Amino acid sequence: MTKSIAMAIIAISIAAFVFAQISQSPSSGSKIVEISEQMPDGRVDVTVVQFEDLRLTIEVKLTSPTNIIDLSQLQPVAILAMEAMHMDGISPTLAPMREGGWIGSATLPMSGTWVMSIGFGEEFVEAVVEVR
Repeated sequence: MTKSIAMAIIAISIAAFVFAQISQSPSSGSKIVEISEQMPDGRVDVTVVQFEDLRLTIEVKLTSPTNIIDLSQLQPVAILAMEAMHMDGISPTLAPMREGGWIGSATLPMSGTWVMSIGFGEEFVEAVVEVR
């Protein structure tokens, strides 16, 4: 009986270890860009997470200190262009997720150095995105 309990404890420990490894695997994505920049209409925060399959998730948040802007009426534009290649840019759609927040995703055709622009009207925030 003691041997059965010991075997059960070992089996549970192994299962817990495997579950923890799966939960922390790179397939859950890694943050590759995090920027915060002041613009005329407020502060823009951008986070980019990369997954193993060259898929990116882009989260944008605009905080307006004066609240004079109707954030529900804004639609930011995202553009990703490869720095060294002459290829058309990728424009993922950013969908609203809460007031002042948008999220979108894009699957890039190849790894390398990309330039990401997030714009509100005439104002843009840019960042270099190293995709591996």
